[in-house]
Amino acid sequence: MAPPWQSELPLATKADLLGMVTLKAFFTAELTVLKNLEVTADRLPQFFKKLFSAILPPKQTKGLTTDGLFRIPEGLHNKTDTARDIIMRFKSQLDKEGFLSATRGQTPLTFEDHSLNFYQDLNHQTLQWRASLKEVTMQLKAADITYKWGYLRALIAERDGHRHRLTSTAEVAQFLHFLSIHPAPSPMSNPAHRWDVAKITPFTPARPTAPE
Repeated sequence: MAPPWQSELPLATKADLLGMVTLKAFFTAELTVLKNLEVTADRLPQFFKKLFSAILPPKQTKGLTTDGLFRIPEGLHNKTDTARDIIMRFKSQLDKEGFLSATRGQTPLTFEDHSLNFYQDLNHQTLQWRASLKEVTMQLKAADITYKWGYLRALIAERDGHRHRLTSTAEVAQFLHFLSIHPAPSPMSNPAHRWDVAKITPFTPARPTAPE
């Protein structure tokens, strides 16, 4: 049974999303109820306030409030029929960055019988870039290579204990060529950036990146 907030929290309109993209002081939180708790929309601000107090030092939580809470019409991150994504706007970019810095490396975070995943933005270009790598991520999974998304547009793949930060289709192509994996171009990819094996330059495997 879906928690009450999923029907009570207002849906984000295109104007809301556009305003947040312009302000760049927002993020999304995928909220998964681990137990059947009665979390209502009017309790969500208090819920997140308690969350801030639990993970941030006191001086950062003073006056830290959200300026807007909306429910995303469709789940953008969980790919299920249930929209669990909440978009949250802070009053300042500094507040948002402080919160994301504190939660980095803790996702998913369990708090009060809820599991939360935090996402830093809903920038259209970011989502489109990730969607263009769908075939790549499927092939990485098939090859038992772990990966995650990095900020802002980066695919971080881990192999033999090393993390490789890939920030362009050219770098991704080089990495896959190094692994002898040959991806098919995604229909969502920009034609100007499609895989061109003939132009692949040798990939240096020793490119570990610090954990995010």
